[in-house]
Amino acid sequence: MFDAERVRQLHALGLAPMRLREHAVAIAGQASPSCDPPEESVVADDFVLRLWFPPAKARPFEGPHARLLTQILKSIGVRPEQILMARQPEDGGAPLLAFGAGAPKEAIRLAALDKLRDPIEKRVAWPVLRSLRRRLRQMHP
Repeated sequence: MFDAERVRQLHALGLAPMRLREHAVAIAGQASPSCDPPEESVVADDFVLRLWFPPAKARPFEGPHARLLTQILKSIGVRPEQILMARQPEDGGAPLLAFGAGAPKEAIRLAALDKLRDPIEKRVAWPVLRSLRRRLRQMHP
């Protein structure tokens, strides 16, 4: 795994190295557990979350970042069919989650999907997404 020097460096950066359990389970010859989050929806079926992307990214659910976007939505408890693509910022009741530069002011802003592959950008995004998930749970008990 990591040698003592690497562990010390990681601790100095405020990171804690972790070991995947499924690797140890697979070595023991047992079936490895699934790492996918449970298919649970935090919000009601009639809930809509608006997504905003820069104009050049017209179809985010198609292409190289489609799986990442689907996993982000799963992490906040929203299914892809509860998504409405926002072209213009409108004053609707649904929250607006924006990816990339040029996002509307009322939006919950995250980095562009291609930048969310960077560990630092992910680290910045997860507290925002956890906060959104808590807010959605409070809005739709």
